[in-house]
Amino acid sequence: MPKTISIGLIACALGAALAGAAFADADDKAAQTAQTTKTVKMKFWNLTGVDLTEVFMAPAGTEKFGDNQTKNDDDNHAEVDERLPLTDVTAGMYDVRIKDKDGRSCLVKNVEVKDTGPYSFSLEADQLTDCKT
Repeated sequence: MPKTISIGLIACALGAALAGAAFADADDKAAQTAQTTKTVKMKFWNLTGVDLTEVFMAPAGTEKFGDNQTKNDDDNHAEVDERLPLTDVTAGMYDVRIKDKDGRSCLVKNVEVKDTGPYSFSLEADQLTDCKT
């Protein structure tokens, strides 16, 4: 006796397979979107040899300095060798104004800030040439 399969059963199986593929495709697209809009955690690495109480950044060649980045730290300063979280900063060229714990202020021009790697930029003691006490 031959087995017969109803057309309704085939239609249900085909519909379920297509729905599963559509859901998988939607999940893949959602995951891809989440990955491309992922927030990059940018950081400044303090290699100046002194603790910093202020770190301000402006697009290179402007006076449009943003907020004090040391406010992103629990103790409100960037200690020597600390990686300070940055906010409201994107990759590009910046002028960076810093102030150390002794009150010395310095301006470092044309600093490249990256959005890849373990830190976005660093400053070293020999870069601190335009300073005032």
